[in-house]
Amino acid sequence: MSMIFCSHCGKEIDSTVSPCPHCGSPTSAVQPNRKSQTVAAVLCLFLGGFGGHRFYLGPTWLGVAYLLLCWTGIPSLVAMVEMFIIVFTGQEAWAKKHNNGIITPTTHIAIKVLAVLIPVIMLLGIIMAILIPSLAEHAP
Repeated sequence: MSMIFCSHCGKEIDSTVSPCPHCGSPTSAVQPNRKSQTVAAVLCLFLGGFGGHRFYLGPTWLGVAYLLLCWTGIPSLVAMVEMFIIVFTGQEAWAKKHNNGIITPTTHIAIKVLAVLIPVIMLLGIIMAILIPSLAEHAP
């Protein structure tokens, strides 16, 4: 039997007991595994094409599918859409889906800006790649 100290009252308790018998606060034995929107968004932004956000959020088999199909580019496109969904999902909906109803902080504003800015830059790059050759043909 291992003993830990309650993070709220500081008294020594059994590590498997929850809540603390002295103060009633939940112990680490039952702390839920909360999923952060910001972490999920960063994983989706940088590792989405490889399923990084799916290994974090689940289901894991979908992350494996992303890995197997990453060479096609399709998972990257799907991850871009999922990034918008992750970033702009409300706190209540996120808590209900991923955190057993426990509300966690919303996505950091910098991640929201990146979620909008990166696709816009990519779209501008595609447009410029199409326009520049035709403009070069008409140049004097």
